Amino acid sequence: MANAKVVGIIVMVIGGCLAWFGVLEHRVGSQASTEPVAVELADLENGSPVPDNNILIGLHHCMYNSSVIEYEYDDDGRSEMRSTSPVNWIWTPLISDKHSYMQGIRKLIKTHGSLKKVPKGARWPVVKDFVVLLKSEVYDTVGDIPDGRKTYESVYGLVINQIESLGEDEKRLIRRKFPKIDFDKVLIVEHGRKPLSAALSISIIVGGCVLFLIPVVLFLGRLGGASKIAAQANPK
Repeated sequence: MANAKVVGIIVMVIGGCLAWFGVLEHRVGSQASTEPVAVELADLENGSPVPDNNILIGLHHCMYNSSVIEYEYDDDGRSEMRSTSPVNWIWTPLISDKHSYMQGIRKLIKTHGSLKKVPKGARWPVVKDFVVLLKSEVYDTVGDIPDGRKTYESVYGLVINQIESLGEDEKRLIRRKFPKIDFDKVLIVEHGRKPLSAALSISIIVGGCVLFLIPVVLFLGRLGGASKIAAQANPK
């Protein structure tokens, strides 16, 4: 009997989590198009609202040197991050070509001819803010992550602010480099993720509810059976 209760509780927890996952996915998917909607990062930086949860960002710069990396320890158990450390997720700020940082870079190039000719001690621009944080799992190890800044023509993903937020550890690490960042205004975009269809998300919700209710129905049925037996054993 005790084992049956434990199993029932586990099934209820799984069902509840599954139903909640379906609700969150439906909430995001209901505001997302089937195909990614093109958006210019510069427009988002200027305050334009995100047009859709499923977006295709045009020309942008990935600031890998400002990334937050969630990694696992190597097999030897040593805690420091190494090139061989497995990567779970990486959160990378994206900036447009019109961002103040890129304007500063172009100014250095105009002054010195190229970035390689910038003298030591020169003041380099600093990324002080951004509006998109790209969450990605495309890198297997820390050594696979590019260095510095990389420019890409486009990237697509799903805005997941409604179903996921940064943890306090990630926020603390990012604030070390961006003390004035407003996390309420930063869009978290999961790289390559697509919205679930309404039918699939509703199916997940229904399936989760069914799993949750099965142990409840069985438990109530056993209580009813036990009451009948008790009544028969003690007739008035």
